[in-house]
Amino acid sequence: MGIFLNPMNVSLVAAAGLAITHGAFAPVTRTLLSIGFVCAAALPVAIPVLIVLVRRERAEPMLRGLRRWMLKHNGYLSAGILLLVGVLQLIKALQVWD
Repeated sequence: MGIFLNPMNVSLVAAAGLAITHGAFAPVTRTLLSIGFVCAAALPVAIPVLIVLVRRERAEPMLRGLRRWMLKHNGYLSAGILLLVGVLQLIKALQVWD
């Protein structure tokens, strides 16, 4: 459980929650955004589980290789996520400025 409580994950979840909660959305839109957020948050767990269910014994080498690749490129993956968040925040700030 402690692996998920790093500052980047906590700040991204908090930012998403605040954006959904305080955004000027209709109730239906807010509900759909919340459902989409929960589905997107579940994907990192759901996809490997589905791979294991479908591929059974053949899933282990594939998942082991994927884990090795993600550990090797963790810095790039984190930088990409932070870049995406930064661009989205910049766009949001420019929209308020207009």
